Amino acid sequence: MDARLAVPTVDVRKSIPLNVLFGLDVIVYTPRNLAQRVAWGDSFLQEILAQGVVLYESTAS
Repeated sequence: MDARLAVPTVDVRKSIPLNVLFGLDVIVYTPRNLAQRVAWGDSFLQEILAQGVVLYESTAS
């Protein structure tokens, strides 16, 4: 496995109050990991940063 593609698993189900009746993939990156992936040319994340919408942003630090 390419070490650059390994993403740590984070359980956010208890952190984000979502009650949805459809499949949902929640993707969580640290600011450092996000910057690295964009620098590597990750087109998926580049598109999200250009066109995506933030659904939830924690105020906790």
